[in-house]
Amino acid sequence: MNRLVRRADGRRTAVLLHGYGSNEQDLFGLVAFLPKDFPVIALRAWEIAPEGGFAWFPIEWGPAGVMAKATDVRHAAERLADEVPSTLREEGLPEANPVWIGFSQGGILALEAMRLDSGPTAVAALAGCLVEPIPNPGRRGECTVLVQHGIYDEVVPIERVRASVATLQNEGVIVTNREYVMGHELRPEALADLNTWLRDTAH
Repeated sequence: MNRLVRRADGRRTAVLLHGYGSNEQDLFGLVAFLPKDFPVIALRAWEIAPEGGFAWFPIEWGPAGVMAKATDVRHAAERLADEVPSTLREEGLPEANPVWIGFSQGGILALEAMRLDSGPTAVAALAGCLVEPIPNPGRRGECTVLVQHGIYDEVVPIERVRASVATLQNEGVIVTNREYVMGHELRPEALADLNTWLRDTAH
């Protein structure tokens, strides 16, 4: 997989997953806002998006914003959960308990991967949601999630995110939910909260 890497002395790697139509360089710009002792790897998605850039899975636009088929999201999550350990190994980065941080489509992918037995147990979903907020029994009590979202997001509307948060909480996932006066974006206050969450929860 194409990737960018920041090496550091920490014991957990932050895995950055970009949004639809972007690439690994996009979220790699977050490294300045992440704890300096976290090793970081930003990955590029496999699919080429029709509009340019790359995508983890196909999407469609609907009345409720961006939509995707649950089967496509699950397939991508399974593939990435299988590839991340070997990719970290190739780069000599810590493999144990990586923290997946995804924006938009990357956040949707990270949340879906968390629901797999082989997936991450710590996820930060930035402007993302569950593609299907349906209860999913399993090891969810082990998991911790940071959800960050803009209340004016028209790509992934806040109502879908709130439904996802409720589902995760009902499953026993430890959820830190943060809403901001913004759209489909990241702002300094959200990045500051991400840094704090990584230090306090996922360190």
